[in-house]
Amino acid sequence: MQVQDFLNIEAASKKVKAMTENQHTLSLLTALTGTGKTTVAAQYLIQNCHDEKARVTFFVTDQKKNFPTEPLKKEIARQLNVPITSEEVEREFYRRVGVLYSLADEAKNLLDPLNRIPDYFRRQENFEVTFNKVQRRYKNFCTEPDNDEFRRELRNELRNWRRFICEKLVLKLTKRTKTKEVSSEDNIQKIQHFLRQDHKSAQNQKLCDWVNRYYPLADEEQRKIFLLTTNKFITSYTPFYGHRGIPFITSHLLNDALVILDEIDATKVKLLDYEIANTINDKENILALFAAIEAGLARLQREVPKPLSLALKSPKTKRKLQALVDEANELSLTYRLYFPHKSSLQTFENNFIFHFPYIRMASSGLEWWTQLEEPLATVKFINNKKAYNPDKDLHFYQMLARVSMFIDDFVAFIRRCAHRFADLENADRNLLAPKLSLDNAAYPYTVYWVLIMNNRRC
Repeated sequence: MQVQDFLNIEAASKKVKAMTENQHTLSLLTALTGTGKTTVAAQYLIQNCHDEKARVTFFVTDQKKNFPTEPLKKEIARQLNVPITSEEVEREFYRRVGVLYSLADEAKNLLDPLNRIPDYFRRQENFEVTFNKVQRRYKNFCTEPDNDEFRRELRNELRNWRRFICEKLVLKLTKRTKTKEVSSEDNIQKIQHFLRQDHKSAQNQKLCDWVNRYYPLADEEQRKIFLLTTNKFITSYTPFYGHRGIPFITSHLLNDALVILDEIDATKVKLLDYEIANTINDKENILALFAAIEAGLARLQREVPKPLSLALKSPKTKRKLQALVDEANELSLTYRLYFPHKSSLQTFENNFIFHFPYIRMASSGLEWWTQLEEPLATVKFINNKKAYNPDKDLHFYQMLARVSMFIDDFVAFIRRCAHRFADLENADRNLLAPKLSLDNAAYPYTVYWVLIMNNRRC
């Protein structure tokens, strides 16, 4: 296996994107164990680091032990023509590569005696207080890792610790004794500039090396490679200068990024389990959600709010919107989704069909059908084969699959519009103004206005 294999996949991916309206593509690379997939992937990733226009890459694997740390360091050592054990390799590795830790690992790394927190931080006021709070919360968390309250307390203390680091770096760089706007645009730029430099002072260099190693998101724009576990990827991360966790799926970090899922057999199980759990915990009826989307699309035919009008200017986007409208109408007519859906077994509040008790019944192996009861203007759920009439069959499972894919397609469309709207808004904002996040662009500015949805649905 060679680097050219990865370059060929990248070229094919770009070609597919250019030929279709899909924003994302999926490629599967399979090879026997020992043929060098991980080693060659490391060479490909490091090669990408030198290209400023290259996409950011996420290397996602089931376990931390599978991180390609050694292959990446070997490739860096080869390029620098120095031994792999040299400080230059270690420094360059953590400048290019960001290892994104879980909540527990972040605390464990901080409290590890071998971590060697820089003396500059240790000498600062409130160091002992801030550090000891993290230590206490981590001990509580370790006694009951599944305790939500202990997890929340640990998350809050780690957030306070990051703020402590940020504040002390700002004081060092501004030569002040106090600062109010720790996370201002100007202060963030000062910190990032400091972290990118080679320093003559050994103390400053050690300080930079430590922050780059344990807090890569302090200067996320410098990172071309992120290493993380599947569990981390399917949940969220907290920006170094932020206060709230952000799901990776809604993160700007994934914009046009390349995601490599290593050990796909193990990784796909976790991804599937996570999606199933989310679906079961979501108390929204799929047919009610479809009805809200259909009504929202009809509303857009009459009036387009400003955020969407800005994002819908391109002919390609307008065609996609019309395609969604046409598909919604076709689904509604084909499966009679405008009729009430009822079951003869029991009356269910809000006609839930995906959740209790249907999820239990469906998973227990019962076969279900939907039949049109035209005189009553209803669609009836049945699981009794004797009552099944093929002439009235509305193809229940086919309907679920198609409606689910339509909703996914609609969400992807809204997110693309939100991306465009956020880009347009942020381009007009000055450096000190807070940037409009994708979450804020996608929900208050687009989903609410299009669908008039409540928080739960969004």
